[in-house]
Amino acid sequence: MNALTRASRLFNSSFSHAVTQRSAPFRALSTALNSQPALTRGRYRTTSSQESASRLSRPAALLICASSAATTFALASQARRVSALAEYSTAASAPAASDVKRTPEIVLYQYEVCPFCNKVRAYLDFHDLPYRVVEVDPLRKTELAKFDKSYRKVPIAIVNGEQVNGSGAVIERVAALMEHGGHAKPSEVERQWLTWLDDKLIHLVAPNIYRTMNESLQTFDYIADNAKFSSWQRGTIRYSGAIAMYFVARKLKNKYGIDDEREAILGALQEWTEAIKKGGGKFLEGRESPGVADLSVYGVLKSIETFDTFTEVKRKNEELAEWFDRTKNAVGQPAVTVRE
Repeated sequence: MNALTRASRLFNSSFSHAVTQRSAPFRALSTALNSQPALTRGRYRTTSSQESASRLSRPAALLICASSAATTFALASQARRVSALAEYSTAASAPAASDVKRTPEIVLYQYEVCPFCNKVRAYLDFHDLPYRVVEVDPLRKTELAKFDKSYRKVPIAIVNGEQVNGSGAVIERVAALMEHGGHAKPSEVERQWLTWLDDKLIHLVAPNIYRTMNESLQTFDYIADNAKFSSWQRGTIRYSGAIAMYFVARKLKNKYGIDDEREAILGALQEWTEAIKKGGGKFLEGRESPGVADLSVYGVLKSIETFDTFTEVKRKNEELAEWFDRTKNAVGQPAVTVRE
């Protein structure tokens, strides 16, 4: 056995082993190599002179195959390195499933001018959380018929299929479900102002916006633009509602011992303005962006933004007007996706 034959057999054996351990390209090369005719006295046996003329010598074929094998090994190794790097990068950059929470699905049942509903909307809008709105007929409340009759107020929110009643409860539930755990819980100072909002400011709204019959009618102007209700419904809601709320406001004024409703709301909002100034920043506690207390107070005032009451308040308290505009800019555009 000459040296060339021994080299050929050694190469074939090594190459076949590589094919078994590696991939299809090597098997193809091995098949091509093994299909070559055997050596006979340094020449290939051929079936025709044309085939003989076109064939390479065995050493040349071995060199070409060896070169091809080396190249293929290099490419395969490089491909494996790229694949491994890609898998590592993907695993490193992808957050763990437990770290990401799905954006909650929210349907809000509301009155357009309800202060409590506007609290919720301000929070959702600021955090850019999409939600659907269902406008409730304030007289018949037919949209609430499917809910438990023990609670017939707004807002009611359906959060991920579960009913949540009341603005405070809705905000807490949504915050808990937001991506990455939501936002920090209210500070002690914020809690105090949220209590002030519910126990004081909110009780001053109705006596002011329903103070006179004209002002009461003004609060139902939004109904005229709501295509959900028929012309007859819009007229009934507007005039019946205005008359009813005018008398409700008088009762509330007596209930809470309010002598002058305008002076009362101006005084309360001056307290809020002083708290903002005390913090030395744009918002409560010196924050550079609104917290939940800022958003809640803003939501209540947003509900009366177009009424005579707030026009007078802004004229007499310019610092409050500036804070309101800052908060409005921070909240941005409504995140509501559908209105029903």
